[in-house]
Amino acid sequence: APIINTPTNYEVCDDNNDGISCLFLLNTKDSEVSTAPGIQITYHWTLTDAQTGSNDIPKNTPYCNINSINTQTLYIRVFDPAAPTCASITTLQLIVHPKPVANIPSDYHTCDDDTDGSAVFNLTAVVTPQVLGTTLPSATHTVTYYESLADAQAPTNPIAFPSAYLSSTKTLWIRVENTATGCFDITTVKLIVDPLPIKLAFYPQFETCEVNAPVGFETFDLTTQIPAILLGQTGVSVTFYPSLAEAVSNTNPITTPNAYTNAQANAQTIGIRLTNTSTGCFVVSTMDLIVNPKPQPIPQAHPYIVCDTDQDGVAGFDLNTLTPDILMGAPGVYTISYFLTQTDAINNVNPIDTSVLFYNNNHPLVQFIYVRAEDPTTHCFAVMQIELRVEPAPVAPANLPAIVNCDADANPQDGCTTFNLESQTPVILAAQALAGSNYTVTYYTSLANASASPNGLAPIVNTTNYTACGTTTIWVRVQNNTTGCFAVSQFSTQVNTPTVLSTPTLLKICDNDANPNDLYTTFNMSAFVGTVPGHTLEFFIDSAYTQPIANPQAFVNTIAATQTVFIVATNTTTGCKSYRTLTLVVLPVPTPNTNLSSMPLVSCDINNPNDGYEIFDLTTHATYIMNNDNNVTLHYYPSQNDAINNTNEILTPTAANVNQNVWIRVESNYFIDYHPEHCYVLVEQPIKVNPLPLLNSGIVYQECDDDTDGITAFDLTSLAAALLNGNALPLSNYTLAYYLTNPPTTPIANPAVFYNSNTTGNTQTIYVVATNTTTGCQSPVQSFTIMVNPKPTATAPTDFAHCDDEPNDNDGYYPYDLSLLIPTILGPSQTLADYDVFFYDSQYDPDATPPLTPAPITDLINYQTYTHTLWVVVKNKITGCERIVSFKTTIEQLPTPVITADTNVICVDYNTHQPVRNLVLTATNTTTYLSGTTPPTYTYQWLDAAGVPIAGATNQTYTVVGPFANNISDSFSVVMTSTTASPLGCSTTSAPFTVLQSGQAATVPAYSQGYTITNAFAENQIITVNVAGYGTYEFSLDDGPRQTSNVFENVALGTHNITVWDTEGGMQSSCDPLIISEVQTIDYPHFFTPNGDGINDYWNIVGLQNDFNAKIYIFDRYGKLIKQISPQSKGWDGTYNGNPMFSTDYWFSVDYSEANAIKQFKAHFSLKR
Repeated sequence: APIINTPTNYEVCDDNNDGISCLFLLNTKDSEVSTAPGIQITYHWTLTDAQTGSNDIPKNTPYCNINSINTQTLYIRVFDPAAPTCASITTLQLIVHPKPVANIPSDYHTCDDDTDGSAVFNLTAVVTPQVLGTTLPSATHTVTYYESLADAQAPTNPIAFPSAYLSSTKTLWIRVENTATGCFDITTVKLIVDPLPIKLAFYPQFETCEVNAPVGFETFDLTTQIPAILLGQTGVSVTFYPSLAEAVSNTNPITTPNAYTNAQANAQTIGIRLTNTSTGCFVVSTMDLIVNPKPQPIPQAHPYIVCDTDQDGVAGFDLNTLTPDILMGAPGVYTISYFLTQTDAINNVNPIDTSVLFYNNNHPLVQFIYVRAEDPTTHCFAVMQIELRVEPAPVAPANLPAIVNCDADANPQDGCTTFNLESQTPVILAAQALAGSNYTVTYYTSLANASASPNGLAPIVNTTNYTACGTTTIWVRVQNNTTGCFAVSQFSTQVNTPTVLSTPTLLKICDNDANPNDLYTTFNMSAFVGTVPGHTLEFFIDSAYTQPIANPQAFVNTIAATQTVFIVATNTTTGCKSYRTLTLVVLPVPTPNTNLSSMPLVSCDINNPNDGYEIFDLTTHATYIMNNDNNVTLHYYPSQNDAINNTNEILTPTAANVNQNVWIRVESNYFIDYHPEHCYVLVEQPIKVNPLPLLNSGIVYQECDDDTDGITAFDLTSLAAALLNGNALPLSNYTLAYYLTNPPTTPIANPAVFYNSNTTGNTQTIYVVATNTTTGCQSPVQSFTIMVNPKPTATAPTDFAHCDDEPNDNDGYYPYDLSLLIPTILGPSQTLADYDVFFYDSQYDPDATPPLTPAPITDLINYQTYTHTLWVVVKNKITGCERIVSFKTTIEQLPTPVITADTNVICVDYNTHQPVRNLVLTATNTTTYLSGTTPPTYTYQWLDAAGVPIAGATNQTYTVVGPFANNISDSFSVVMTSTTASPLGCSTTSAPFTVLQSGQAATVPAYSQGYTITNAFAENQIITVNVAGYGTYEFSLDDGPRQTSNVFENVALGTHNITVWDTEGGMQSSCDPLIISEVQTIDYPHFFTPNGDGINDYWNIVGLQNDFNAKIYIFDRYGKLIKQISPQSKGWDGTYNGNPMFSTDYWFSVDYSEANAIKQFKAHFSLKR
């Protein structure tokens, strides 16, 4: 009988204190019982079973004690299979220790003393007694704390100083362990850092008016400040103190805070203490008490004048426009209100409503009112008188069309969106008597603001992108730029609200595609969402709707696991868009162990031999397949299609008669897609019936000898495939045992590294036996021969490096005659008659796994090398033995610098000769480097047109500034040189880059008006533009076509703009154009109407404003001189010596300059009243 030992007790902890544990893995005790080779160890419930060898307990799967609570005795049988009746018996004691049950502690609170969200907790003093309670003695139990459950379970990384643990609000895990058994329980405690009350470092000043003596002292009601001090907090008390120090020490609180007189004149800092009434946490701050003087508003410098629209002496005054002057440009200093009488202003009663215009109905032309200036903080006030005066106003068009837009902004259901109010401006200006340039149009949200003088109040700034809700009234003001008079009209904006979509918002699909559980899969969103009547649907990835989904029928989510897709439904009638989201959820499929290729269910074909069927327990690997996932269910099917379609399920998987692989459908118990169907994964269970193995004969295994001693290492295991060739099962299902003798009594201990033992010959016979590891079937003894051959020698060539300087090449390849290296590689004692020499572009290693056997280089003489390692093989032509060496070649490609820039022109001011626009040149390397090589780093040196290096120009970019020496052009080039660690220093110089000098045209003479007009008063007046500059110029009139001539003929009467364009480097590179504005042809009005309506009230010649020597004389029909005027004046007002002249024709003559000569023109015009 075998000699055995009694194993130690097998002790485990009870996970639920029921006295039963399923954690006993009996085979772990085998080594304690016996380590003798060839014996078998079995475990039994009773001594009789152990003695007879019956009913052995499976020892490779977890065992649950069943005979009694907490302990059980098992019996161990140890025997040699060659003598099974001679067995030894011993016992194994199973012990289940109860685990301690920790008491759950209360949440642990402390104040945040420095507002950093952290505080120090004494876990040992506060939490440990709660956890142990009265049921767990501290003498037999330890309590440790951890920041994660994993650490508590390990246990690892316990909190080192639990009595002074600095922490923010968090949950800790507590491990309570029995020091005798090692059994433990884990619970948690929540650490809570209670925040301090919220406070300001100091609170806003509490101010009052200076009304009582003595000066600088007043009574304050501090309780009125409490709401502002609390900042919306509840559960916090506020206490006031005469000073900050008393607030800190909590001494001498102010007992009557509702009537406290400051103790220090004018200003005093008091202390404030805020205390959380629940936690007791407190903070301290301050507040200044200030006694303020009365306001000092600024008196009116001039009467408030408005325009009268109906000449009745009554007009509307926007009193709000007076406020900025009263406050002297400091808004908010005082609160301003207006009153009809001084008494009302003092008593602050019956204020004039400034939200609407004030009309002087009871006092035409002039009225006095009173303004009250009140400090908004202290409410101190002062009253003063102001004067209102009415002066005689444009046309406000009625019935302006409404602007209608869809609500298409971020909140399409709030009835608000943006409008371009400027679309009304052309309509408004068309209704005016004068040209549109004489008026300013502004927009407002109220009539009061639109009517405010002098220029309206708070006009809408973003008029092209104004947000309005529902139907909104917009007020528009048109104002004469000269007189300041204005008129106000209105129109409405209307928002159409898009349809509220009710399409589904959640689509769940199992991640069972080609890449399961990668959190990405394909969604048919169109079919799922369906259609919305009267709308077209579009799908977008982003909330800005800039990334449309081209194929919503087959969309793969671009964000892992869950992604929100944005849907746009466009109303086919109104064009309004509605928006909706669709959340895509990729459900995880089960994660079973799916690779059972190494876990087939294998059996010899013993039932009805050779019929291919056997009875199998398909649930054998169920636990392994489930992969510790208790939330799945396994179903078994005879084919993959059956498993997919859930048909023909095998209902007796523990005794299934099958002849092929079985498919297992692993279904999730919880994750169900939108069909609804449980997410599942298919697992293929291999089924195999194996024959006996057979070995091949006549195999000769040759190895090469490195050191010519006739002995070398053989990997006998490498012959496994050759020996087993022809067997039905793969090589992995067999073990091969190698022997020196037959019968196989002398095993080879390490067949993977076996050294031949023959010393006289170069061959030796080896014997081998194959065993099918699944069936236990064994092959007959077979033999094969091993043979030793010597290896050749090989000398590695030296490394080769060169710049790729072949003309017109630079492809990374360079000619290198490899045949010249062969004599060095072979050496003096080896010749090509006996040896072959092969070169390879990649590693040659036939012994690698897998073997590396690239094709050899065939044309050695014309070989083009590149940066890489070359491998050389010297091979014996007879034995095939070979030796491998390598060397490196480095071919560095030359850089190909090309100079680029945004343009090829710099701009220089013609008058100051100063650069206006510089030019940055950039050197770009356009070399296409050979794949697999790393481009070098480079230095740069810029050269001038003569090829001389430019000092300091060593960056990749170079900034060109002007002017150039010839004021025309200059050229530049750059040298790029390699600075890579390889010492080649390859370099190239770029082609030159020519830069042109140009600039904006300048008027001649400098800073003059830049033009002359000839043929004055004619229909075909001529404008000649006088400019000079560094560029080539073209000219256009009133944004018309450009021309190369500087002369414009047959120019229409009126005001014109001339643009001078620089075309030196092409329009895309041009310098700024010169714009000559307000070019007026010379003409005169044929009539005027001096009736005081602001239209044609004066007569003068236009176009001579810049001719300061021009003189105009006006005569009546009898030749009497009535008036002499200048072109720079308003002109003649139709009076003589202050008296209005009659409606009739009048004559004039004008002396003016043209082409450096004085000319005179005469004609007549009409005065109409």
